Parts: sequence; C-alpha cells; structure tokens
Amino acid sequence: MELRTEQLEEMYVAMLRIRAFEEGVIALSPNAERFPIMTRGTEAVAAGVCSGLEPDDYLLSNHKPTAHLIARGANLDRMMAELFGKATGYCGGKGGRMELADLDLNIIGGTGIVGANIPIACGVGHTCQVRYPGRIGVCFLGDGATTTGAFHEGVGLAAVWGLPIVFVIENNQYGAYLPVSEQTNLSDLSELARAYGIPGVTIDGNDAAAVAGVALAAFERARSNEGPTLIEAVTYVAGGGTTTAGGVEWRSEEEVESWKARDPINLVRRRLIADAVLTETQDADLRGGVEKEIELATAFMQESPSPDPDNATRDIFFEGPGKTKPEPIAPPIPEGLREITYQEAVREALHEEMTRDSSVFLVGEHVTVPALEACRKGLLEEFGPDRLKYTPIAEMAIIGTALGGSLTGMRPVAEIATINFTTCCMDLIVNHVAKYRYGKARGDLSLPLVIRTVSGSTGPNFGAGPSHEQSLEALFTHIPGLQVVVPSTPYDVKGFLKSCIQGDDPVLFIEHRSLYGLAGPVPDEEYVLPLGKARIARSGDDLTIVAWSQAVHMALEAAHEVEQKGISVEVVDLRSLRPLDMDTVLDSVRRTGRLMVVHEACRTGGFGAEIVAIVAEAAFGQLLAPIKRVTSLDSPIPVSREQMKRVIVDVEKIIDGVVDLMAPEAALSN
Repeated sequence: MELRTEQLEEMYVAMLRIRAFEEGVIALSPNAERFPIMTRGTEAVAAGVCSGLEPDDYLLSNHKPTAHLIARGANLDRMMAELFGKATGYCGGKGGRMELADLDLNIIGGTGIVGANIPIACGVGHTCQVRYPGRIGVCFLGDGATTTGAFHEGVGLAAVWGLPIVFVIENNQYGAYLPVSEQTNLSDLSELARAYGIPGVTIDGNDAAAVAGVALAAFERARSNEGPTLIEAVTYVAGGGTTTAGGVEWRSEEEVESWKARDPINLVRRRLIADAVLTETQDADLRGGVEKEIELATAFMQESPSPDPDNATRDIFFEGPGKTKPEPIAPPIPEGLREITYQEAVREALHEEMTRDSSVFLVGEHVTVPALEACRKGLLEEFGPDRLKYTPIAEMAIIGTALGGSLTGMRPVAEIATINFTTCCMDLIVNHVAKYRYGKARGDLSLPLVIRTVSGSTGPNFGAGPSHEQSLEALFTHIPGLQVVVPSTPYDVKGFLKSCIQGDDPVLFIEHRSLYGLAGPVPDEEYVLPLGKARIARSGDDLTIVAWSQAVHMALEAAHEVEQKGISVEVVDLRSLRPLDMDTVLDSVRRTGRLMVVHEACRTGGFGAEIVAIVAEAAFGQLLAPIKRVTSLDSPIPVSREQMKRVIVDVEKIIDGVVDLMAPEAALSN
C-alpha cells in the first residue's frame, strides 16, 4: 500500500522518540541493568505497525513494551516515572518496565513472560468480533516466543475462530544469546502460519515504509472478517537484548557492522531528505524537539515522589468507586423448598447470569467432563456460539481468552475440565490473571473473570488415576489477587457462582466431582451470596471440625456417628478459602476448645495448615487439646480401590480422629 509522506514523517518522529527514550533511561540509571529495554535498531517495526492502527484498536506488547507504547502515543512522563518506581508512574511504580500498559489508549500492556500475551490476544479478538466489528488487535512477539506452547495455542485458536488479530514477530536474530538458526529449522518464521491455515509474510523490519504497508494490508483483512495474519519483521538489536547481556561483543564484528549500516532511523531520514520532505534544518529541529520531550519526562520523574510504602499491599483486589458488592437477597433456607442437584444449581446460575448480562460468555473445551457438559445443558441452543465458545484442548488459550475478554469489557466464565489441567496454564493464572491489576492498572480496574473447574477424588468405587484425582486448592490460595471458592451444597454453588460472575475480581471456582448429583433445597427466586462468610453446617459443643467442599459432608456424617458416643461436634463449612472467614472459625473453637481440620488434599502444605497456624496464633489459650488434621496421605491417588481407600480421607478416619481428640490423654496440661 502507498504511504502518505506525512505518515512516513510521523513514523520517523516516533522512531526518534523510541531511541531517545531508551538512551535517556540508560543514561539516568547508575545500574542500567535494571532496564532490559534494548530495542535500538528495531524501531521501524513498532513505528510502522502502530502507524496504521485506529484509535479504538487494541495493542498487546511483550517484555519490551516501551517502543510499542511510545509508537502508540503513550505518555512519556508516566512511562519514565514507572521505570524508576515513582508514584506518578502508570502503575505507581509497582509494575515497572515489562508491565507497562495504558488502557485508556487500549494498550493492554506488556508481559514479563515470553509468549503469554498471545493467548490473551484471543480474548481481545473475540471481544472485537462479537462486540466491536471493525476493531482489531495487534500482538507483538519476539522470535523466541514462537517456540513456546502459548504461541501455538494462541495462534491456533485465533485461526480456528477467525479472530481479527495481527501477530507481529520482531525477529531480531537472537533469543537472548541463542541465534534463531538454533531455535528452529525454518528459514522464515512466517512459514509457521501454514500450520494454521492463515497468511504469513516475511518483510524487512528495518524498512518502516515496508512494515507499514504490510501491516495495513493485514489490518484490512482483519477488519473485513478474514481472520488473523502472521507477520515476520526481520530486524536486529544493535545492542544486547538486555543491558546485562554483554552488549554485542559476543557477536561477530562483521555482523554487527552490517546491520548498523542499515539503521532504520537513518534509512527513513535519508528517504525523507531525498524526497525533499525534510531538510537538514527541519531534521535538527525534530531531533531537538524529541530531546526536549525526554528532558521534560526526566524532570517529571525526578521531581515525582516515591510511592507510599503502605500502599504496597493495595491494588490486589478491585478498589474502584464502582465496585460490585453483591448483597445476600435470599433468607436462610426455609423448610419445604424445591430440591435440585448441585449441577442443576450450577446450570441455573449460568443461565440467569447469561440472561441478565449479555457480556457473560463461557469458554472452554467442548465435552471433556460429562458433569461440566450437563451444567450447561441447553445454553448453546439458547444463547448461541458467540456466548459459548468451545475450544480445542488448549488450556493456555482458554485462560488467555478469558483474560483478554475481561480486559475489554466482557465477563468470561472459563472452564478448565479438571483442576489437574490448571497446571497446564499456571503461567496465565499466576502471572497474568492474578497480577494484571497490581502490575498494570492499579486497583480501580474491574477484572471480572471466573475459572470453573472440578476437583477431588471420585472415591473408592472408581479410580481415574494419579494425574486426574488431585485436590490442588492450596496452590491457588498462595496467589495474591485470586479468590478461591469451594462450595459444598446446591444452595451455595448457585449463590456463590452468581456472585462471582457479577463481581470485579478473578475467581477460581472449584466444584467437587462427587457433589454433582447431590440434591438440596434452593429458593425459586434469584439470589447471590457474598464471599468470605463461612457457615455453621452443624452446631456442637465439644469439638469443632473445619472443612470445605466434599469433606464437609464426610464431617457431617462423622459428627452424626460420634453423637451416639456422646460427642457433640460442630462443623464449620468455610465455603471460600480466599477470602477466608476466620472469625467464624475462631468463635467456634473458643466455644468448643478443640479443633480438627479435615480436607481431601494431601497433608503437607495443605490449606489446613493455614487454619491451624491462625488458630494457634489467635486462640491457643482457649484450646483444651492439641489441634488435629485428618487428611489424605502424602501420596498421589492410586487407581486400585484397596490402595485408594488407604490414601484418601474418609468418614471412618474422621471418626477415629474425633475419638482420639476427645480422649482424656489428649487434653493439654494447663
């Protein structure tokens, strides 16, 4: 496509800003290794691509986002302040260089994890496709990202769904120290597009006009609903990938000099002067103006205050003025209500929320777990394929799609077939879903995102094997920024799921596979339940059992059995692990004087240890006996019924624990 001369001049100025900003940052820092931002020599890619974007289009960057943000028009003052950890930075100094974002400009932001932005782009593309026809997203990545699983899951899903996303590979010849020739056998990385049935093109990444022309053609395809394009821009970083990578001394002098001779800024400058668009005097004025911008940004940073240390633990959850706080509108369950199953309650919650809010959509694998499929029975027919997005087996793409959708105004419910498979997408959950608000957007960003999954053992009557019957909830309670919900009844699963979908924070919503057939009373009218409030599932005087999910029902059965022995047990159902209601637990323990924690996960590192620690700190003086844990053994779950019975917690083991804890010899000496 033919470019306007003023467009080339605008790209030239953007390239000057990118280089001057980088040089200014490095000159300012006595420890320049803090800023692995080296992009010198690649400025034409960012400037050329961003020159063709419309204001409403979206941009997703990688671990070198400064060039992309500057080319998109981000605020230099706030960027500089963020890099130096100042309170006036884009994220108040919490995110730093690799997490830079500006949602006001539709810049979704950078990421410190190579390739992770690619699945997130799928969610952005889905929002454009169903909500904003004509909008597109562009996703920058380096050559090293093409070898990651996230690349294949993300690009593959974008191709299958025909998403309006343009993927731009900045092939700077090296992934850190490793040359591209040792990363792949392909001569052109754009050949990867053939595997997904989408166009791929390789261009000279040092020619800003060529980059802009190819990008504009790809953008037009995306805007015309023709799907994604993969662009490889071959370029070269004139310095090391980071300021600690030793510069370029480990590369051959001939190689470095040959690329310096094709410096992209000089190429554009010579063309503009040759075409009489720019004079030497005008060029000097432009450069002087850019230098002044960097000086002002530097002064702004230096005059900015450091962040308040007390704010270090803020911005983890939503704190904006529009925070959704669902209030309970259902009274305690009266007798005689209709009874439905746990999975029917899940379906009702999904149906009600999808009816209430058109931004709610489901994304996940088609039919992997029959129980999950039953939970959304009939929803596809009623709401259509744009609201129920079935995916291949691609957990990173599922979570990335959910995050990208949440960031662009949707309320996704992502389905990971079982909690075992969350290990396939831990990066997206841990480093992006849970950290996005803290590192990129402060606490005033609503980030509604529910991850539904299934946990727990099937019990001794059926074995699915060591990798399919795990209880991993404790892993996720260790992640600030993520809520963890573990409902045990139909009433709770419906009320909490509705609350989570309506809420403003990411949630891991764990349903137990053995509870789907459990029936219980549920009101006819709609209701929500606020997180962070445990319930007394059974009152008692002698001992408190704290449990969650399926373990609650085992504890209730055990409490009923030991009642025949004259032991009165109180059962506390936590319902959610983050937020955690320890007030209810401590009140119960102070009344009974004894505590047992029961959970299905293995003992070491289980969430029960957290309960024990808090009670020991806050109520040790009220304890009449040592705290006891009854859990599954520190073992994977075997298929053998006999071995499984030995490993997993059950009612009999809970009863034995209660009897032991109530024995006179178990009493603490005062």
